[in-house]
Amino acid sequence: MTTFPILRLPEKSLKIAIRCLTMEQIIKFSLISESTKRTAESLNLQADPFWICFGESVHISVHANFVENYQQDIPWNPVEVDLRTLLDHFQSVLHTNKFEYFFV
Repeated sequence: MTTFPILRLPEKSLKIAIRCLTMEQIIKFSLISESTKRTAESLNLQADPFWICFGESVHISVHANFVENYQQDIPWNPVEVDLRTLLDHFQSVLHTNKFEYFFV
């Protein structure tokens, strides 16, 4: 298997490549590092309404103009990442400051 150094692409090419990803892939990509988070934020994705449910995994439901009724379970370990940090992350990447539903 060969690897592709996607983060070495020029900024414009990187944005085009990331826009081709699914919502799930963009969110998971944004969780890799601060650099990938900034790249995902630069796409200016808008999510409203935004639902999130925390348990052993994070269930996220996004209704936005760039996806149709996206829902995803993302594994979450509260020992590694605290709730506030994860909430801030999702709000930042999805450019929203509110949740329609929030369950813990």
